[in-house]
Amino acid sequence: MDTEQITRAGNDCGPLIELDDMTYAGLPQPDSLPDWLRLLRQHTPAYAAQPYQQLAAAHRAAGHDHAVRRILMAQRDDQVNRQAIRGLDRAWAWVTGALLGYGYQPWRALLGLLLVLTLSIGWTWTAGQHHGLAHTSRTPTPGMPCTATELIGVGLDLGTPLLKTGARDTCAPTTNRAGQRLTVASWPMQAIAWALAALFIAGFTSAVRKT
Repeated sequence: MDTEQITRAGNDCGPLIELDDMTYAGLPQPDSLPDWLRLLRQHTPAYAAQPYQQLAAAHRAAGHDHAVRRILMAQRDDQVNRQAIRGLDRAWAWVTGALLGYGYQPWRALLGLLLVLTLSIGWTWTAGQHHGLAHTSRTPTPGMPCTATELIGVGLDLGTPLLKTGARDTCAPTTNRAGQRLTVASWPMQAIAWALAALFIAGFTSAVRKT
């Protein structure tokens, strides 16, 4: 079947091919994965899991692990885009698709965590330049500006779950506007960092995969 030769008859603007429950041995020919995924996405009457699972099984048998992941991600995209799932399930699928590639690309969550960490350090550094952080009473110089190393340490503490440098014991936000803004900003940054870390673990352990 040449997927490039599929055309519509007359004025019919509907789908052309019903592939649900179709099985075959070996890889479909021509062996062009983008063409087959486009066929399943654009030329079938509705979302169906079986054609994607059949295609994935054929590529898995051939040892094409990268192709299998691509097919299963395309299946979830099609399921979401054609609204085969709704409500909270669809919202969860959208989130995991964007941040984890539906569990097949958990490195996306790590990139997000790195972005949060970069923003955290940048925000802390900026606040420090505006006297938003100062030495605490635990230091010999309370009220004095924090050093560059301490500012970076506070940024790491705020933007990285579980990592504690101890910088916040000696360098803390002040009560001026810059310090208050940093304090408020630290709450969502920490929440997002924890969420991304949890999503990465879930994706890495395949907990969010659903085919």
